Amino acid sequence: MVELVDKVLDILERVGRAAPCSLRDISEECRIPVSTAFRIVDTLTCRGYLVAEKKGRYCLGSRWREVGENSSWLKLLEEVGCRPLMSLARAARAHAHLAVLDGDMVTYLVKQRYGRGDIHSAENIQLEAYCTAIGKMLLAHLEPSEQNAYLTSAPFIRLTSATIIEPRDISSTLYD
Repeated sequence: MVELVDKVLDILERVGRAAPCSLRDISEECRIPVSTAFRIVDTLTCRGYLVAEKKGRYCLGSRWREVGENSSWLKLLEEVGCRPLMSLARAARAHAHLAVLDGDMVTYLVKQRYGRGDIHSAENIQLEAYCTAIGKMLLAHLEPSEQNAYLTSAPFIRLTSATIIEPRDISSTLYD
C-alpha cells in the first residue's frame, strides 16, 4: 500500500462520514500529524474535493460529482428518479425536484415542471440548504449530531427578505 494515498483516502472517508469536521478532528481520527493533515486537506480543497466551510470546518466538495459524472450514484439517481418524479409532479399538480445534500449545499439533480408556473431552480445547480424547501427537508433527515453541526456553523446569510437565518428558527422549520 502507498502510505500517502492511504492517508488521503482516510481523510476523505473521515470527512465523508461526518462532515463538517475540523482539521484537528481529521488529524486525531486519521492518526496523522496536524501539519500533514493540513497539507493534504489544503490540496484536496484547492482541487475541489473538499470545501472549507465556516469556522475552519471541511466537507466533501462537488468535484466528486464531476469526476464520477458518467458512472456515479448521482447519475443513477437522476436516471432512476425521472419517471417517479414526473408521476409525483402530475399527482401533486406542482413542480417536483430530486436533490441531494452536498455539504452545506443542495444539489438539484432532476427538475420536473408542472404547468406554466415559473420556478427559479435548475438541474445541476447548488443552493444553500437552509433557504430552500428541499434543503430543509434534507436537513431534517440528518442524524441529530450532523444537524446540530450544520446549525452551529452559522452565520447564515439572508438571501431574500423571507430567508430565515437564526439557527433556532431554521431548526424549528425543519419539522413544520
